[in-house]
Amino acid sequence: MEEQIGAVLRLPEDLRSTGTGTFDARVLCSVCEKESVVCVVDDRGEFLTLTATDLVRDDVIANWQHPLSETMLAKHNSAFTGKDHDGAARRADLFVKTLRDNIVTMSDQNIFTLDGIGANREAFARGFADLPEDQIPEVKTFEIDPAVALSQQLVYGKTKVIYTGALTREQFGYGCDGALPNSPPGIEYLITTRKNTRGVINTLVTNEDCHAVVALNLDFCGGILGGLDFDDTKRVLLNLLARLPRLAVLCLTFSKRQRPGLKIDFSKYGPTPYGFDIVHTFDGPADNKGVVSRIYQRISSLPRFLEIPGSMWHWNMAKDKTAGPRLDSWRCVIKSIEPTTCAYIMYCIDDDADNQVLANVDTGSVLAWEIPEECEKRALAPEHDKIRLNERMKQIVAAVHADLYAQGILIEERIRRRGSPSSEASLHCTNGRS
Repeated sequence: MEEQIGAVLRLPEDLRSTGTGTFDARVLCSVCEKESVVCVVDDRGEFLTLTATDLVRDDVIANWQHPLSETMLAKHNSAFTGKDHDGAARRADLFVKTLRDNIVTMSDQNIFTLDGIGANREAFARGFADLPEDQIPEVKTFEIDPAVALSQQLVYGKTKVIYTGALTREQFGYGCDGALPNSPPGIEYLITTRKNTRGVINTLVTNEDCHAVVALNLDFCGGILGGLDFDDTKRVLLNLLARLPRLAVLCLTFSKRQRPGLKIDFSKYGPTPYGFDIVHTFDGPADNKGVVSRIYQRISSLPRFLEIPGSMWHWNMAKDKTAGPRLDSWRCVIKSIEPTTCAYIMYCIDDDADNQVLANVDTGSVLAWEIPEECEKRALAPEHDKIRLNERMKQIVAAVHADLYAQGILIEERIRRRGSPSSEASLHCTNGRS
């Protein structure tokens, strides 16, 4: 923090013991006392010590001095070495290449990423270096550790690095998903939750932010996603992706440390989402031995983002109150297709309603309701228009059947290895889930 001496901060009133309203302060020096990182002097001449958590709050305006000196940048860049970094760089390079192969990138698009030391952001910058600024998506890093978030904000700026617990005063998302009361939320909660049960609005990630996301990079060393409850894992992943209607590329990285059998059963921890296909799995000799990563891309021939007439829904209200909703159109994202009935399970964006079921609908109607996605803007995809209706329906059904077939093969192999059916195998066979 030495290079930030003299930087001016605007701080909320609760960071000092007396007074009302926001106040200005100036950084005097860095400190290493318990959790405190800087000492500041406020507009009354009083001295305050602030923690990393204080500085990365959403209601703190920090005019950090940029750019950093060559010495500090050299220290930062020195972390981008070694085999693990090289593996991460290859993964990020393919991530960007896959995105550029699928869509025409624009500056009004978002890339959401987890990125501990900024290695992914640096790789993304290399991947877009040959494009003009108006064709480079905005990269937003999400960080759950306040000290790491502060370090990255000092390098890249506060608007580009979001601390997931930044709504500190409102305690938005704290203690969610079974975490301790003082634990900030993960990126999953911020993407899926527009407001909490107390009515606090999520200002860190808005509907507009989610609508602009074309690529998502999730790197889970621990975390919520990819636990041993596979049904819950699938639910969290489907809910997460349903909030990103224009998503074109997805990368999932899981640590082997907390996930037994990850190399063989990756699809248990991170099932292939509806409408996506596997591009590449990173688990070779040259890759990081502690993790397995997989990159997915959108199958543009499978409809995912729809605008459905209100007349198609069953409304649980008095008939005289449904005239308006029936005349409206409702934007929905297909989360999955129910294997036995072929009903569409969807998330409705416009009223934030999850797990909406649309059954007995012909394929022609579904295709007619489809909203053009980012992955269909690329000029190199004229064949998209040549795919006939019946061929697209075959692809939809084949995708569901292929998933069921793969699970059947996996169960047979487990039975063969163990010698008898296990209760786990029977459960998955009955439910037909991954």
